[in-house]
Amino acid sequence: MGLLPDQLFNLTLPEFTDMVSAKLYFKSLDGDTEMQRTAWQTSLLMSATGNYGKKGVDPKKLYKPQFDEMGQPIKSADTHGAFTPIDKEEKDKKLNELMAKFNNR
Repeated sequence: MGLLPDQLFNLTLPEFTDMVSAKLYFKSLDGDTEMQRTAWQTSLLMSATGNYGKKGVDPKKLYKPQFDEMGQPIKSADTHGAFTPIDKEEKDKKLNELMAKFNNR
C-alpha cells in the first residue's frame, strides 16, 4: 500500500482493514477491466479470421464481466459475485469435487 512505518503504526485497525479492502476492490476492478479489454481484442481477431460467421464473436461470450459500468459488482443468481463469501459446506463440497476430479486422472 506504500505506507511508511510511522503512517502504518498510526492507523487504527478499522482504518487499516478499510484500506486493504479498498486496495483489493480496485485491484479486482482493474483486473476485470483488463480481461474485458482482452476479450474485446480476442473477439476482433477471431472475427477477422472469418471462421465464426458474418456476425463474428461477441466479447461477452468470451468473458463475463464481474463489474458494471459504474464499478459495482454484478450480482448473479447462478454464480457468486466478485466479493460474495461462501459457506463452509459449499467450500468443502467444491473442494471434494476438485479432489475427485483430479485424483481420478
